[in-house]
Amino acid sequence: MLKPIRTEKEYDDALARVYELMQTDIVERSAISDELEVLSLLIKEYELIHYPLSYPNPIEAIKFRMEQMNLSENELSELLGTRSRKSEILLFVFLTFITTVFNLVPMLLPFFAPSKIPIANHANFRW
Repeated sequence: MLKPIRTEKEYDDALARVYELMQTDIVERSAISDELEVLSLLIKEYELIHYPLSYPNPIEAIKFRMEQMNLSENELSELLGTRSRKSEILLFVFLTFITTVFNLVPMLLPFFAPSKIPIANHANFRW
């Protein structure tokens, strides 16, 4: 009988069972396919709670992708046309990220006044 996954042992057992089921020829809408689907949903729910994913900031994502592609900053500049364009993109991504964070601060922490956070007043920023 299927039940919620509450412990690491139950999680490991569920993963082992999914692996076992995946080794068989699964017929759509069969008892095995239903078991596999329900187990997958239970595993997903357990992982969301116990193994949450964090997302990288945009600059780190760009740098990570550059590393995956073995791209140097000079090669990125060539792809974008100019070295200054690469700098503009990385700076813009950084400023957008920082502005978003500072705009969330008043909602998350009501005792901060937006006027006391210099970058939150980004309307006067010039490119």
